[in-house]
Amino acid sequence: MNGRLFLILLFFLSLCVSAYTLIGPEESLDLFERAMREWSVGNSEKAYGYLKLAIEGEVYVTDLPEYWFMIAKLEMELGRVEEAREALSNVLILNPGRREVLNMLDIMDSLMHGIPKKNDMSHIGIFKRIHGFVEGMEYFYTPVDVDMRGEEVLVLDRMNKRLIISEGSTFQVIELSGTPRSLVYDPRLDRIYCSDVENGTIFFVDPKSTKVENLYSGLHYPVIFDIDRAGRVLVGDLFDDAIYMISHDGMVLRKYDLMEDGKITIFNDAKIVFERMYIQDLTNRVYRIVDILSGKKVGEIKFPYDDALPLSFDVDGYGGLMILWSDGKFTYVNEDGKVRELKLSEDEFSEFSRFKYRPPFILFVKPFDHSIVLCSVEREDPEYINIITAIDVGLKEIKLEFTINTFTGNCVSTVRPFLTAYDSGGRVSFSYRRKMVETKIYETRDLMGFLKNDLKKLNRRTKNYVLVYQEDVEEKKEILKFLLPVKMKNVTFYLLKNENTKVSPQLEDFVHISSGMILNSSEADELKNYLESSKYCMEEIEYPTTFSMRSVKPVTIRFHT
Repeated sequence: MNGRLFLILLFFLSLCVSAYTLIGPEESLDLFERAMREWSVGNSEKAYGYLKLAIEGEVYVTDLPEYWFMIAKLEMELGRVEEAREALSNVLILNPGRREVLNMLDIMDSLMHGIPKKNDMSHIGIFKRIHGFVEGMEYFYTPVDVDMRGEEVLVLDRMNKRLIISEGSTFQVIELSGTPRSLVYDPRLDRIYCSDVENGTIFFVDPKSTKVENLYSGLHYPVIFDIDRAGRVLVGDLFDDAIYMISHDGMVLRKYDLMEDGKITIFNDAKIVFERMYIQDLTNRVYRIVDILSGKKVGEIKFPYDDALPLSFDVDGYGGLMILWSDGKFTYVNEDGKVRELKLSEDEFSEFSRFKYRPPFILFVKPFDHSIVLCSVEREDPEYINIITAIDVGLKEIKLEFTINTFTGNCVSTVRPFLTAYDSGGRVSFSYRRKMVETKIYETRDLMGFLKNDLKKLNRRTKNYVLVYQEDVEEKKEILKFLLPVKMKNVTFYLLKNENTKVSPQLEDFVHISSGMILNSSEADELKNYLESSKYCMEEIEYPTTFSMRSVKPVTIRFHT
């Protein structure tokens, strides 16, 4: 009896071994190709099943690192972070020192600690100049403000009453009325907001149709300072001693009166970072910090110099201040108060009047030279996270879709000049474009449940917005481990909270790194209306196929300023 039982077990074992060995290296490649196709259309679960089946069979030794690397990406997308880390370790055993694996492990570790306390600017250098006079033609004469729309630079010309859109060699001219003074670009709506100090209005321009529409009237001397991640435009009325927050559909959502103890405050700039507004208060020589949710002052930073006034400033996601001074200095002041003076090869800061920080650039206005100067920025630590969201391999070309953001969740205005692509044949030449993709909005009252159960179902080839309605937001540090899966699924979270609800630092960092922000629950309808009107562009490159469809060799992109 025992002998029969042994023979039966041996028979079934031989069947299992036979079934296992049926998957040879070519069949494994077939399964890998199926997995890649499913992954490219967003079916991560199905792709994972094919890959696990493939790696249980025979695999060419040279292909093993790519199998494990792809398994790691899928484990990550499915929210299994520790399993992904183990798969990446397998890649390093087979292919020690592989750069993109080390980068992914470094990003995973960094995200687990949230936003760093500092990541100082260490250097800026001139990248490009855009001149108002080109080959005897005057495009702009008195630039007063600047911004970026993708690779295009937006210049506001006060004297000629026009808006210029240029990438350096071509110029689009949009005629305006009144006296234009300031502008800001909203990438989600593809709108250019401008102020008219002659008529006291805020209007916006559609860059495609060049149509101009009024947004808000009734101000005295409006200057646009900034725009936040919910599309609210920050406008200072310099004659009214107040700052207004205006929605994308022209409603005044908040008014911040700056008068203190009956005294007028002279201010000339303000910026929003996450849920805080920084106001350049010239009267008291401080940067006043206001919580935009409550409207209360929560702190201030004294000007580091007593013998000069700031003309313009900006704030990064680490709380660092970039300041342009009246005596020709340009400084970076980090969260600890350390002041670093930055210099250019040509000492031009005394000729600049205003600037904006648009990663990877700082855009300076140089009025007397009738030009705009673009400077690239370097920091002490890595700043950018790039994620490949799809690879489409054709007989003649390969297409890669990807996203690039700063570590603090800000979009990157210009990508192409700093991008390199590699496959098994080495570095490749490519064509680049921005591709419009669908946006979807989800709502939940259970954030952790959404991350554990629903995140893996989202399509990474769309832009996904998640509105989280939460009364109890006492998440633990565990939430930060989902940040890389969130990035890989192209998801942005907005937290809508009750007025008196406290938010943990970990949850704040989670929302901010995802490119979202925290709002009061009463602002939900306005936010939904804004996001429903929004657009989103994915980065895409295309280059000729340089390897066989049967290959699983690596394809990777690198972004470095």
